[in-house]
Amino acid sequence: MTEIEDLYVLMDPEDFLKLKRQLRIESTGKNDAFCFRSRGLVEMTRMSKDLRQKIPKILEVEVDPTGGPRLQEAAMKLYARKKGGECEKIHLLQGMQAVEIAAKSFFFAYKQLVAVMMGSAATATGSQVSSCDSLSQIFMEPTYFPSLDAAKTFLGEFWGNLG
Repeated sequence: MTEIEDLYVLMDPEDFLKLKRQLRIESTGKNDAFCFRSRGLVEMTRMSKDLRQKIPKILEVEVDPTGGPRLQEAAMKLYARKKGGECEKIHLLQGMQAVEIAAKSFFFAYKQLVAVMMGSAATATGSQVSSCDSLSQIFMEPTYFPSLDAAKTFLGEFWGNLG
């Protein structure tokens, strides 16, 4: 993390402004925060978010219409067993979560870069998220994979109590 922050500080402002232009990140007014308007970034983010629709098929379980823990239980069983070809499913699920992490890492690192290069007033935080900043709205949502996250949490607690 420190190395990345050091790179931001050393970044040539001209390179930063080129990147800003290429990503179509702009301020809508004098006091507005910079907005992500890159169609490519927004579309990639939505596509990674849509990956969660594939989880029931991977886990071979139907979503409980009442919101029950079917997905979470299936994920816990998968993570605990790791038999035969199930390791491939685990790698696929981990890969899907890695896509979410990479997208969020880029987003928040870029917001930090804007703060370093342009000053903290140029970034929106928390309640200051503007309506034009669709990526901020997407990234302030909880994890895309709550069932997988909960399964890992409960398994971690279970394994922690065994030792």
